[in-house]
Amino acid sequence: ASNELKNYGFDNGENSDRETVYFLQMLMRDVQAVRYGMTLDVWNGKDVELEGGSQGGFQSLTVGALMNEYVTSINSIGPAFCDWAGMTAGRLPSTFPFPDYNDPLAYYDSINFAHMVKCPVTMLAGLGDTICRPSGIYGLYDAIPTPKNIIWVQNMPHGPYYDYCLMYTYSDN
Repeated sequence: ASNELKNYGFDNGENSDRETVYFLQMLMRDVQAVRYGMTLDVWNGKDVELEGGSQGGFQSLTVGALMNEYVTSINSIGPAFCDWAGMTAGRLPSTFPFPDYNDPLAYYDSINFAHMVKCPVTMLAGLGDTICRPSGIYGLYDAIPTPKNIIWVQNMPHGPYYDYCLMYTYSDN
């Protein structure tokens, strides 16, 4: 909260150019981590499954899009950064706290990567989530072209996702 990563991703100066937005380097590190994992002896040589919640949900979907020739499944729980530009059309900001909107930041909108996903996607999302709002998550879900499944949980807030994951069975149906 008080080091160099304080408010990361929400710096308006950084977000004025898509090459300096914090998420660019973060996603490149994520891609490198998956590439490294694929070199390890414990990898079975075929399955690359990505999963995460909130920012991790954004990362799993985006890395799944960027590495679509390798990723075999994505589980995204309450994904963040969906519909950045929604507030310019009168919708609630999709992720709170929300930085000032600008076009370079919108480049990192989960929805912009969705069309590149080539594997099945399962999502879990809360209808009570005021941090990663259902409207943005549905926009992301709608943009995914592959077999997909979403489980909406009434009153589920942002955060304790894995407590909810234990209650629901994921499937590709």
